[in-house]
Amino acid sequence: MGKGNLSRKNRGLAFSLAETDALGFSPLMQKTVSYIAAASILLIAAAHAELPTLPKKPWLGYFLGIADRSFQFGIETKGPAILLPLKRKGEPVNIHNPIKIRFEVLETMPDGKVVSKQIKPESLASTSPAVEDPEQPIIITGKVTGDAAFSVAITPDRGSFSITGKITDKGTLSNPISFVVSAAFNPYDGGGGATDEKQEAFEKKIKRDEVKIILVAGKKEKLEFAEKKNPAILFKEGMSSVEIESASYEGVTFEFTATDQSKIVFEDKGEQALWDAFTLVWTVNADADPDTQKLTIAGK
Repeated sequence: MGKGNLSRKNRGLAFSLAETDALGFSPLMQKTVSYIAAASILLIAAAHAELPTLPKKPWLGYFLGIADRSFQFGIETKGPAILLPLKRKGEPVNIHNPIKIRFEVLETMPDGKVVSKQIKPESLASTSPAVEDPEQPIIITGKVTGDAAFSVAITPDRGSFSITGKITDKGTLSNPISFVVSAAFNPYDGGGGATDEKQEAFEKKIKRDEVKIILVAGKKEKLEFAEKKNPAILFKEGMSSVEIESASYEGVTFEFTATDQSKIVFEDKGEQALWDAFTLVWTVNADADPDTQKLTIAGK
């Protein structure tokens, strides 16, 4: 519930309380009604609390908005985030098909299965108000199902921003857990089309689309969007840098860089072409200090 809505509710409750004298309520009854009203306000706020929102478009519904020459990055009041390439005049390339950024807490079950825990939007908090193009790091805290708590810091820079995150409390979860940042790409959302002509035009369009990779060990690799492979298996040791070039981003190249005690991996989606969606996952090594590790995302 937004701050404005709470203010209107407060005014309504205050008006109701002001009428008690006219109705002949005793002072004790007035005090009792006041306590009930105050408690109701607190319960309403607790039930609907989430991060505050910026007041106007394009950031209405977003707690944080960062706009650079080649990209926009925003964090919604309920936690999910989006990354959009920008045209030369500053307009988003495709506002309905963004790169989806998620902050996740992963639990590894005894059978090896990894489960992403659901963020509780009502638990999200920050010492900062809703902000556009901040000059200082913005810290967000929150909880997931199982009451594990996490902290995320977003630090803006010229042409880029970085993300640092960590688990601050395991809550009731007894299995191993980790904090990760994922970035889901689906630039073509369905491919070429039903006809041979459309498919041929699509294949021509993606001919130069590629992902350039620097592995943790330093070796350079490259994947073309049209290739059917499983990069999660090919590069399971992890990557220190990933650069994405796609015609769908109209000249904007995105670069994801991990610090030396963290890495980027591909989510295992089986064998498929990159144009048909892929996800990058940044994770910190188990023996590393999470406060010293970060993922930097740049647009150029």
